[in-house]
Amino acid sequence: MRFLFIFISYPDVSRTTSMYTCLVHQLAAMGHDVRVVAPTFESATRVGNEGGITILRVKSGTIFKTGVIEKGLNTLLLNVRYANAMKATWHDWSP
Repeated sequence: MRFLFIFISYPDVSRTTSMYTCLVHQLAAMGHDVRVVAPTFESATRVGNEGGITILRVKSGTIFKTGVIEKGLNTLLLNVRYANAMKATWHDWSP
């Protein structure tokens, strides 16, 4: 089965874990095709393998610890940025 998790925050699993990272890794360990989409605030959009999970880190504006206007604008644009990055990156994952 295929799973796509879309997060507004997903930690680097080499440094920390959460209940979400545990869920993602457990599904992958059960043999499911699991992918994650999460923002990155420092670098350009990239696809990587973090702890055995394919993660698409999408370049996003600041949505934490910032002003209300900037946070609101970047939050509204997040779904568009995610959709464009997924279309440009994952051609093999059609419904």
